[in-house]
Amino acid sequence: MTDIGPNQEQKTESKEDSAKAAASAAQSSLFGEFFQSAKYQAVQRPYDGLNQLGGHIFGYEPVARELVKAPAPAESGSAAWYAQQAGAGLATVGEVLVLHRGLRSLAPGVKGSSLALGETALTGRMTAESLALSAGIYEGFTTVSRENNFYRDRLGTAFSSAASVYAFGKLHSEGGKLLASEKGALGLAQSYPRLASAATGFGAGGAAAFIGVESRARTLEGRWASMDEVKNGVAAGSLLGMAFGAGFRPVSPNPRGMMRDASLRPQKGP
Repeated sequence: MTDIGPNQEQKTESKEDSAKAAASAAQSSLFGEFFQSAKYQAVQRPYDGLNQLGGHIFGYEPVARELVKAPAPAESGSAAWYAQQAGAGLATVGEVLVLHRGLRSLAPGVKGSSLALGETALTGRMTAESLALSAGIYEGFTTVSRENNFYRDRLGTAFSSAASVYAFGKLHSEGGKLLASEKGALGLAQSYPRLASAATGFGAGGAAAFIGVESRARTLEGRWASMDEVKNGVAAGSLLGMAFGAGFRPVSPNPRGMMRDASLRPQKGP
């Protein structure tokens, strides 16, 4: 047998160190893409949209300011692209929920709260509609539109976003109820609640994204969405829906045998 000399051991260790460094750099880069996209979506985009809206209504010339640098365009389907989509998506969801709570505070007589993420009626018809309304208002105010299609762009984007959010809420709720029933996947939701909620979120997110992509293309440009637009939208929507579903409990039966809707209840542990 031939012994491995010190030089060979050093080369092996050097390769391993290089591989670890490359993996660490890749992870850091993806986190940077995620964080930068989230910051841009949460700060720069609302500023630009509201600034343009104010100028259009009050007749002043909007002053362009770069509060947050836009993330560099990433190739569709790449790891960086998914990181950017996830960051932008989570930032949008957070702002819509904050807006929804603010709107609810103006109507204290209405029961339930979306930000509490644990009320019984959260994914019922009324709540799905109220969340959709909040999403529509958010997009209508923060969208940067074309000047020659100012209202069409904003109203079209608001409609497509509201339709997408409403579809997700209803599909996630109904899917959770099905899995929670005795006939649904052998009680998958009862045995593996986190997995069941992630699965329904994945399906609901993809379907909702398809509705959003198609409705946006039809209302803004009068055409059907391209295959690439559908593919990218559904992929991003499915992953975002799965992440959202994994963090919240699916529908589960209560001790009296009645179905209790808790699909948006935060998970406390495995």
